[in-house]
Amino acid sequence: MGIKDEDYQQTKKELRLAIIRLQKGEPENPKLIQRIKDGKTVKVNNLNVEIEAGKSNGLINKSHTDLEEEIYNSQPNLSEYKGEVTEHPLYSKRIANDT
Repeated sequence: MGIKDEDYQQTKKELRLAIIRLQKGEPENPKLIQRIKDGKTVKVNNLNVEIEAGKSNGLINKSHTDLEEEIYNSQPNLSEYKGEVTEHPLYSKRIANDT
């Protein structure tokens, strides 16, 4: 295994750990921590994973395309929700915010 391969694998490991931290809602990056403190949502997407891992923008799209699917699948797909509207997770949030 060459130096480039080791660097690639280390970067992939850092990106995967960043995905896990974001899924748990426990980022270590100061910008993302501040967003959470401000009451904003920090989604698991390419940009936030790159920020959390301390990597450059576009790295996942350019060199780690295999992680894109992992990131995409980590988000719940609420558009496929089947059931009563009043039981939908976003419905209860909206009602709570309107009152």
